[in-house]
Amino acid sequence: MSSHRDAGGVIVDGEFRSTADLLNRGARLSTVLASLGVEPGSRVLCLQSNNFAFYEVAFAVRRLGAVLVPVSTMLTVNEVASIVADCGAAAIAVDPELADLANAAAPDVATIITSGRGSTASLAYERALDAAEPWSGPRQPPAEPMLYTSGTTGRPKGVRKSAPTDQQRAAMSAWLTELFDLRPGMVTLIANPLYHSAAYGYSMLVLGQGGTVVLERRFDAETFLRLIDAHDVTHLQMVPTMMHRLLKLPADVRSRYDTSSLQHVLHGAGPCSPALKHAMIAWWGPIINEYYGATETGGVVACNSEEWVAHPGTVGRARDGAIVRIVDDDGRDVAPGTIGTIYVWHPGMPEFTYHGDPDKRRNMELDGLFTCGDLGHLDADGYLYIADRRTDLILCGGVNVYPAEIERELSVMPGVADCAVIGAPDDDLGQIPMVFVELEPGAEVTLEDVREFLAGRLARPKLPRRLQVLERLPREATGKVRKPRLLDAVLADPA
Repeated sequence: MSSHRDAGGVIVDGEFRSTADLLNRGARLSTVLASLGVEPGSRVLCLQSNNFAFYEVAFAVRRLGAVLVPVSTMLTVNEVASIVADCGAAAIAVDPELADLANAAAPDVATIITSGRGSTASLAYERALDAAEPWSGPRQPPAEPMLYTSGTTGRPKGVRKSAPTDQQRAAMSAWLTELFDLRPGMVTLIANPLYHSAAYGYSMLVLGQGGTVVLERRFDAETFLRLIDAHDVTHLQMVPTMMHRLLKLPADVRSRYDTSSLQHVLHGAGPCSPALKHAMIAWWGPIINEYYGATETGGVVACNSEEWVAHPGTVGRARDGAIVRIVDDDGRDVAPGTIGTIYVWHPGMPEFTYHGDPDKRRNMELDGLFTCGDLGHLDADGYLYIADRRTDLILCGGVNVYPAEIERELSVMPGVADCAVIGAPDDDLGQIPMVFVELEPGAEVTLEDVREFLAGRLARPKLPRRLQVLERLPREATGKVRKPRLLDAVLADPA
């Protein structure tokens, strides 16, 4: 492992490739892309699983000054086709296992099938790289990638960021170094999909530090622990779903693996219940850090374990000149402890817009600050607490009900492995809280059980009025529950 640390690079399925090798292959791929008409400003769709080729494509596109467009490998043909048309992709770099998807979605767009696991197309890709000279044209300033939001409230939106100014770049560099604890020789394990903005951006920063990125193609709790142990992983970026599944492993399984190499663990991208956070700190020690942000803004607030223990439930406090405001529906600041819409700004945040929809960007701005629609409050010390997304808010008989609050309490109910709450239509009250649950093996839970468990924890209007048991909640690869799918199922069968 020490040689990997010295060189820096990426490990996939036990195979190591140095960053220098990936950069060289990327330079050759630049030549191939240019021959297909890719030029500065062109959009190149990256439809890749967690593999070496993702970085080769990213390095190749950056070198040409083109725009990388990473997209989810879980999308349908129609969804990929929509993004191809929306961004005007000049080319697609696709994993062999997803080639049929790409061809069906964009038959008229130039497509490069990259390396996979011994496929014929992979051999053609290797021959093309071997035949190509490293790009010798002018090295263009790297363009910011166009990242598509998850589309939980509609179709995915392409976020176009301007090149940061020198001042913004310096501010963001200082902030990210602190947030991610960036340092030479660090080793991180990434099981989140690289098409997600957090995983992609973080891993590129690690490689830029001369660090090593260990990729897990798809998150599996025990494999994750095994890889931490095998590669002496020092840093992690996680989502709460991953922590939840790690803690669900039997104690004897967890004890098989040495995680003492870990020095810094950062999580975000979803609500984390206090019970889950306490359990992780008890297991791994006070190295658990949390942040809050969005694709559009990057991380804006953060807290370490000590801060969180002193302010349970917080996602952090504004750092390094950042601003967080909580306002009411009229745009007026509210008092500490009062829930309102969260607006944020960071001095390292470059300007951005939504591709093809500049009005949407303007509608989400207030006095130069931006909101992604989340609701929350600040405490007297300036620590931020997330209540929910405005789009998830349930209006039950005129009462505001926050699904995340119900989910936090229900997550510790015996027999409940996981849960999600939505507002189901109701003729009398407008909306009512409806809970979907995954159960522990052998467990049985009724609506009456749920209401009884929550009765002493939540006010009566917040108690769920409908329950549905699912074998598995529909989730994105990042762990975020796809609530629109749950609502669609309710609308299709309202009984």
